[in-house]
Amino acid sequence: MSITASALLGMALAHDSVGPVILWSCIASVGVGAAFAAIPNLIVGAVDEHETGEATGVNTVMRNIGSAVGAQVAGTIIATHVLASGLPARARDSGSPRTPPASTRAHQGDATRC
Repeated sequence: MSITASALLGMALAHDSVGPVILWSCIASVGVGAAFAAIPNLIVGAVDEHETGEATGVNTVMRNIGSAVGAQVAGTIIATHVLASGLPARARDSGSPRTPPASTRAHQGDATRC
């Protein structure tokens, strides 16, 4: 748990370029993987012998639901911070002129012909 927590803290503090984000994501993945490997053993030790099947089954179901919902939430958060051009939303406020992608220029040209 402390590995994942420290990696998430590191990502919160240093996320201005791709390198640190990849590094912190890898460290967080190691922590999550270690926790996922240990949780079934903790569950088996915490419940009565006749309840182990139910308890590990609930763990598996909740882990699958968390993975499915978590991926959607992460995608939504990322999508709200990125423009259609693929640039972060704060890049448009930087004032630097940017040439639109070729596909955008082609669509703009089609609109002027009509």
